Amino acid sequence: TSTPQVFAAPVAFAMAGLTPADVDVYTCYDPFTIHTLMQIEDSGFCEKGGAGEMAERGDFAYDSGVLPTDTHGGLLSQGHMWGMNHVIEAVRQLRGEAGAAQIANARLGLVTGWGDFGDGSLVVLRSDA
Repeated sequence: TSTPQVFAAPVAFAMAGLTPADVDVYTCYDPFTIHTLMQIEDSGFCEKGGAGEMAERGDFAYDSGVLPTDTHGGLLSQGHMWGMNHVIEAVRQLRGEAGAAQIANARLGLVTGWGDFGDGSLVVLRSDA
């Protein structure tokens, strides 16, 4: 019922001196819809079980959401590539190079990864431009 982000996110946010509320754009390894929702919860964006309500409200939409998520379409649109396109998308967002999916004033991005054996990763990217 948990992802590796339950361990990685608190450490990464503490190291960066940030909180989930600071994130402008979120890209996560999304092999299945439930994994996206679980990682959002485990990364601290809402309480456990609350990501479904966020989805219903449209909170993940790139054009109006409070947490634009997988603005490049995720694995379904980008191909598997072990999630590397998620990092590329976050960098494009922070550089202002994401085209029609650009998040206005995106300065902080969060990228998560999740392996087949319960391993995971999380990177916080910031643009000071």
